[in-house]
Amino acid sequence: MSNKRMKKKYLIISMDMANLAAGIVFRRLVMAMSEYVDCHVICPRIDDSVNNTINVLQCPKYKRLPNRLETSLYNLLGYKLTDYIWSNKVFRKLKKTIRKKKYDAVLSFVYGGNDSPLILGKRIADGNKLSWSIYSVDAIPAPLSWSKNEKFRCKRISFLNKYISQADAYFASNPIMLEYELSLFASFNGISGYVLTPCVFDHSLCKESNTHTEITFLYAGDLYGPRKVSSLLKGFELFSQSNKGSKLVFVGNNAPSHFNGFEHLLESRQVERHGFTKNIKDFYDRADVLIDLNADVENDVFLSSKVCNYLSYNKPIITISNNGSPVRVLMSGISSIIHSHHDPNEINDAMYKAVEFVGRDIIDRESLKRMFHPKQVARIFCEELEKLTDYVR
Repeated sequence: MSNKRMKKKYLIISMDMANLAAGIVFRRLVMAMSEYVDCHVICPRIDDSVNNTINVLQCPKYKRLPNRLETSLYNLLGYKLTDYIWSNKVFRKLKKTIRKKKYDAVLSFVYGGNDSPLILGKRIADGNKLSWSIYSVDAIPAPLSWSKNEKFRCKRISFLNKYISQADAYFASNPIMLEYELSLFASFNGISGYVLTPCVFDHSLCKESNTHTEITFLYAGDLYGPRKVSSLLKGFELFSQSNKGSKLVFVGNNAPSHFNGFEHLLESRQVERHGFTKNIKDFYDRADVLIDLNADVENDVFLSSKVCNYLSYNKPIITISNNGSPVRVLMSGISSIIHSHHDPNEINDAMYKAVEFVGRDIIDRESLKRMFHPKQVARIFCEELEKLTDYVR
């Protein structure tokens, strides 16, 4: 792969490589992949940085229907009509261009309920006799612990099975998520693997905290789904009883209802609630300990992006999850990352353990940083994809 003349040429289809969380992941991955393979991209929402370095095939904009109409049609048809409309437009517009490019493989990058890359990817692969791989940064569909609509979920599984079962390879974003996906789509018999979320590590962010008694804990992100914030608030309340002046700071789009029953902590300013901000660096600089809050369910499939971002900082991390979670599988055995279940007493203990690291130089995460580095993630992914490029459909 190091020989430039021998680079494989891949066509990558995604609905976002801009500012959405999934789009940032895809953008980082494609930029890193470009060192090993020749990447061409079809994407209606794309950051200028990709345009400047990657071959972008111009495509029509994706136009959504009003939410109510889109939902009604999905319940009736079992798929999003606009996904097929957009895919057909792109296929007709780029059919000749794609044939001339002579790609080695087609890759569909998907997230959430965005199925256009699946529809378009399969059609292009079939029409050009190319291998076809899927990479999903999300669990599709989400487990019932995250999505309570069982009827909708069954429709999603039925639709997705038509495509995933015919793919040559399927990649999830962590091993727990991969196991979950394979359990849903038993008819899939291609190559499978996982592609970790690539994280950019900024050494300039490694500002040390000074040792002091008034400790500030930071949770940077939104609260939604089965993330049980009440156990964190109760655990902090226990900690603060013996550590006066300590603070727990939340930064993100978090409704007041998440703090029901703990209004006294907000009133006393022991707990601070701040809205979304692009100037998050100031909050990181103030913090002594970083908090990662995961779902209060066994064997959850999601690894939060924030815990990977936290690795840049020279600060201890408390990660709250239950047994079988990706963060426990991938980040256990590192002293400066303290794991806790959703139990207030255990969280209180974790806070005391984290305080021992405040002001110390944290050096036990280098292997994790290498594992999540975009270059490493892309290299492994490209090696897996190369196994498929000689396959003719």
